[in-house]
Amino acid sequence: MTRPAWTPGAWIRGLLSINGGIAIRAIRYGLTDAMDRARQTFLLVDPFGAPSADVSCIPEIDLTQIVTNPPDVLVDSRYATIPGGLGPVELVPLLAIAKHHNPRGVLEIGTFFGSTARNLALNLPDARIHTTDLPPDFAAQTPGRATESTEPGQQLRKDDFHLIEGRRLGAAFANKPEADRIVQHLGDSAVYDFSRIPDAITFFYVDGSHTYEYARSDTVRCMEIAKVPSVLMWHDVNASHPGVVRWIMEMRARGLDVRRIRGTALAYLSFSPEDAAVKRLMSR
Repeated sequence: MTRPAWTPGAWIRGLLSINGGIAIRAIRYGLTDAMDRARQTFLLVDPFGAPSADVSCIPEIDLTQIVTNPPDVLVDSRYATIPGGLGPVELVPLLAIAKHHNPRGVLEIGTFFGSTARNLALNLPDARIHTTDLPPDFAAQTPGRATESTEPGQQLRKDDFHLIEGRRLGAAFANKPEADRIVQHLGDSAVYDFSRIPDAITFFYVDGSHTYEYARSDTVRCMEIAKVPSVLMWHDVNASHPGVVRWIMEMRARGLDVRRIRGTALAYLSFSPEDAAVKRLMSR
């Protein structure tokens, strides 16, 4: 798998990631631990990146305003501490909302290790979970550049290349009893034919590439296959992902009441394909 090119900015970020704390960790806990912390610091240090987004413009909603009496949920948290995974603070509300709505068909965009898909399957015993991600042999390109596509007009900017390379697709549900109800789809969500999914999807969870272009494309493509009132949720609606925040704010400006769930980086929308705002969004 091709690694992203190391630009001058990336080299400077790398140098800034090395500090006295990393050296002390290397002495106390070993080189492997120190390298892991240095990598995490590298991902946070970005003096040349875009300014952080102001999420305060997106109204918040308490979980109990969506689910009056949040149900008990089952949580397999073994992948919760892996960078890019969904930790318990956000996984629990996601599962509670999903369990409350009790869908028979779920679509997740962004499988990663498959932890969220497995937890959804654990809590929705009557549902089929469809989850999609890039193929394992996807060759990462330089961050910020468009992804190649055979479909005209579908060259969208990707991000999170470090997560793309570190995936072990579906490891969380492989050989588990719930795997019988989890369908792994492989392809770029910008061009994948979701109409081939035979189940009626009424619960959508978007956690794929976090650029504005993909947040928009994934949302619209989910809405395209919604036939009845449904729920759409997004992850990483926070200052570190300005593209996602920009899209959520744009949706609100177009009349869709998307709200952040208080204390999380999740956003929530209950919608109907017949809503005037949804039709306007789909017609653009």
